[in-house]
Amino acid sequence: MKRIFWMDAFRAFAPYVIIFVHVFQYSPVADYGPEITIAAAICNAAVSCFLLISGALLLPVATATPKFYRKRFGKVVPALLLWSLIYVAEQWATGAVTAGGAVMKLLTVPLVPAEGVIWFLYIIIACYLFMPVLSIIIRHASLRLIEGLLAVWLISCSLPFLGYFVPSYLATKTVMFQFYSVLGMPLLGWWLMKHPERLRDARVRAFGIGAFVLLGIALPLFAYVHTTGEQARFDLLNTDFAANVNLYGVAMFLLFRGFFGRVEKAWMPIGAIVADASRYSMGIYLAQILVIRQVVLPLFPELCSSSPWVVILGGGLVAYLCTYLAVKAVSYLPGSRFLIGA
Repeated sequence: MKRIFWMDAFRAFAPYVIIFVHVFQYSPVADYGPEITIAAAICNAAVSCFLLISGALLLPVATATPKFYRKRFGKVVPALLLWSLIYVAEQWATGAVTAGGAVMKLLTVPLVPAEGVIWFLYIIIACYLFMPVLSIIIRHASLRLIEGLLAVWLISCSLPFLGYFVPSYLATKTVMFQFYSVLGMPLLGWWLMKHPERLRDARVRAFGIGAFVLLGIALPLFAYVHTTGEQARFDLLNTDFAANVNLYGVAMFLLFRGFFGRVEKAWMPIGAIVADASRYSMGIYLAQILVIRQVVLPLFPELCSSSPWVVILGGGLVAYLCTYLAVKAVSYLPGSRFLIGA
């Protein structure tokens, strides 16, 4: 597949937005204030970004379904098993779990992530599983019907907000949750990639910008002001795949395509570096918590106990570089592709 520079830049950037917030969350000053309110929503968009990228690059599936499954699951499933083992070993070595607890965690890996960051692999496995089905829809359905499905997707993305006003409502227990969490984002990624002309209408752009400002920024700030420390209710407005979080992902997608797509030639001297970081993006995402806990926080305590923005930007940049270098070093080992997915 021919490399697309702006897509490489987007994929290389996606892990960073979650790394800098994780640095903040693990630092001694981790608390929810105005800075982390906005940063949390941006952070959660990282998974949305990865699903948009998957849909943009892989849909419609061009190979036979068995071959597609072998190639995709051959990368993701070994990474899931190996990183589960690594994180459980870390938890046992640091006393976070007992030997019996470690064994139980490993036995339940098919059902429950051994470490929070690994949950993304479960989502991407479901995404790959349904991609051949989405491909049939793309090939045989009209564009108008697909856009109607995306409109339903937009509505379904707003379902978690009902839990803010109706505490007994659990969006994750609804059929619609399954649609917007697994199927909606890859389909949107395909639409954004293959039909950019649909966004040239000024009214569409105005609506998109307005929706992004309203849901992407106003709702998290509203939650911060009115939840008064009720973390569970706040999280409802910053949950993965909620409309405001997805809109951050869409905004990043369009910004990278619009900016880097226009100045691609000017950036080509660093194209190899960007492509390298893009190639290792899944490994960077999976390794980042281990690096933050065992390398960044112990080696840079002052950096990680400063003001929120120093922690988020400075600590996040250090964590990203350390993780990239660690993953790059691992890439030279035999069989490394099973660990870092490259």
